[in-house]
This record gives sequence, C-alpha cells and structure tokens, in this order.
Amino acid sequence: MFHYTIGEKIDVFEFDRKASRAVIIKDNKVLVLKSDNHEVKLPGGGVDNDETFIDALIREVKEETGYDVLSFSEFGVVDLFANSKTNNEKQFSMRSKYFLVEVNKQPSKTNFQGYEIEENFQPIWIELEETIDINERALNNNRNNDIAERELIVFKEIKERIFKELEVKSKVITICGSLKFKREMMNAAMKLELLGNVVLIPIFPLDDNFDEYTEEELNILGKMHKEKIKISDAILVINVGGYIGKSTKSEIEFATSLNKEIRYLENKEQ
Repeated sequence: MFHYTIGEKIDVFEFDRKASRAVIIKDNKVLVLKSDNHEVKLPGGGVDNDETFIDALIREVKEETGYDVLSFSEFGVVDLFANSKTNNEKQFSMRSKYFLVEVNKQPSKTNFQGYEIEENFQPIWIELEETIDINERALNNNRNNDIAERELIVFKEIKERIFKELEVKSKVITICGSLKFKREMMNAAMKLELLGNVVLIPIFPLDDNFDEYTEEELNILGKMHKEKIKISDAILVINVGGYIGKSTKSEIEFATSLNKEIRYLENKEQ
C-alpha cells in the first residue's frame, strides 16, 4: 500500500473529513468521473458519521457509477492538508482511502447529488495514460487544484503497481509460491484479473491445517497444480522478500521445461 501526504500538517489531531475511493479497472481502462471541471477523479466520496470506510465505498460506487461492489482490497491512502476555503486561519484536512474494486457487469442508474448534478458528473471508462495527461494539464493550469493533484498521485500508482508491475500479456496465468503468502497471492490474482487475465491459484485449507489430508491427497494437489501450469501461458511467482521455497523452485523448473513465461512479484536478481 502507498501513503502520500499533500500539504503540511498543523496541529491536526483528527481529520475533518474521511473519504473512500474506488479503483475499478476493465479491459485496461479505468472508470473515472468526468465533469465540467478540468480534472477527472475516481468514484468515491465522504464517509458519513454512521459509516465505515467500506460502507461509504459500497454506497458511493453505487451512487456514482451504478455498479455493485463484488469484492475489494486496500490499495493506498492520500492525506490532504490545506487552508480552509472559508477561513485562511484554519486548516482543512481529509484522509482518502483507495480500494481496488471488482464490480458486476451491468450497472444500474446513477444517483448523483447536489453539486455533482450541477457540474454534470458522468462515469466514463478511459485509458490510464489519458487520466494522467488530463490531470497534469489541470494541475499546470491551477497549482491549487487539490483534486487533480490527489488523483494524479493515485493514477501514477495504478500505473506502477498494477499496469507496470503485473503487466503480463499472457491470458492464463498460474500463481506459484509459499502458502504463507496467501494474502499477496490473492491481491496479485485480483490485480491480474482486473487486467483481463484468467488466474489459477493453489488450493489450500482455510485453516492452513494439512494434517487431515493423507500424503496421497497432498500429492494429488501438487500434481493438479502442475496441470494448471501446463495449461497456462505464464506463471507468477510470489517471492516476497526474495523467498522461494523448495516446492516453488520445483514448479519454476517445471514451467521452464515447458517454455512458460516466468514472472516474479518482486524483482529477482539473476
């Protein structure tokens, strides 16, 4: 996860406003909100007093895009500190949490409120590079455009962490790695599927207890994982901290013997 701060914090003990924002990707395009303003921004908005960040995420995505949230994972945080627009002697602060979100296929009607209607907000699918270009121009025209600055940070993080870090042209990808990296496996799988790939992952007990399985059953699971590699175009190795276990090394050797593309979550020194 990334964490950026815009502006300088001055004696702020609690954020004036908290917001949830969604990163939604389909066919290598990002879902953004376009308005009569010069910038584009990701769907999302303020967390109400009786809401959690997740409650607000689900509500805002539905209101602003018409889509239902199916799954999500935390992506990053941007904290903003700026002079209040109504009182220069006071500071306004806002924490925006960003989530990678998967949505249903068919959206319903949007339900924009207040200024969103006045400024003609509309959800559109757009190329990532275009979002960066639009907000860079908006920021060049107005250095005080906090929205453009905040969203530009996130668009560049999307480019580095999703489009670049896990840019695999292959269509079917098998994930390999130690089961102690289950969280990293699931996050990688979600990012890859958001980019339009079919992802195959290892099968493991929810409680991590393999004791109830016989050696024969475990051998079957290992054999079936190699069958997944056979039908894949590539494998992605989850090598957190450079760790690659014995069984994963065996899977890499097997994939190499089949001339499969080998990718690593973290850069691997040759």
